[in-house]
Amino acid sequence: MNEQLQRITSLLSQACATYPSGKSGVFKAIESSEGKSLSVSSFYAALNSNPTAPDTLKVSQLISVMRATADITPLRYLAATFGQALVPYEGEEPDAPTAEGEMLQDFPAVVNFHDVGQRLIKGEATLTDFLQAQELALAELRQTTARVIREAK
Repeated sequence: MNEQLQRITSLLSQACATYPSGKSGVFKAIESSEGKSLSVSSFYAALNSNPTAPDTLKVSQLISVMRATADITPLRYLAATFGQALVPYEGEEPDAPTAEGEMLQDFPAVVNFHDVGQRLIKGEATLTDFLQAQELALAELRQTTARVIREAK
């Protein structure tokens, strides 16, 4: 489990790195929206993915960082760890007029998912890239499912 925690903290650190002003910006955003719940040093320590660091990441911190950065990659990683995938709350609305049109749209998204998977294995893509490609492919497949069900009625 320690390896998984390190991966989650690493993904959170990556999300913080792309946030305006980095970790300090995320800390300020969390502090602003949730009030002062921890010190800057505690926050930085929780996001340390160094294998020798103590496992101090709390679920509340995980949620706070994802909310502040709007990056749910750690949640996607957790879901994938348990053989699950995230499904957006909003329903998938088909964007092609026919089932055949929807099916044709699936192919490039699935091929891209496979390509990104191969690049991830070779170290040429990130886990974030892979999980985003998965979400896009699944979204296309959900649209096809909705269209086929509508046409079958």
